[in-house]
Amino acid sequence: MANRLTQIATRTGDDGTTGLGTGQRVPKDHLRVQALGARPLFDPALEYLVLIGLTLVSYPLGRWVFARAEQAMRRRGMLAQY
Repeated sequence: MANRLTQIATRTGDDGTTGLGTGQRVPKDHLRVQALGARPLFDPALEYLVLIGLTLVSYPLGRWVFARAEQAMRRRGMLAQY
């Protein structure tokens, strides 16, 4: 069975600040700390918008390319007329 931690103590105590990767200490309600916490909520929305944008561009482009290839094949007699 796993050991449970019932008490966690730090050497410095909680002075209301948190450390950044640069070693700088900022208050826990600092804008940078809030932005880092909000980032995972932003990424899926951005990815969804990019996906929609790519679909809106690539679908008509693919249809256009297919239509041009079909026309060329029909002109060369490589595709029967129906």
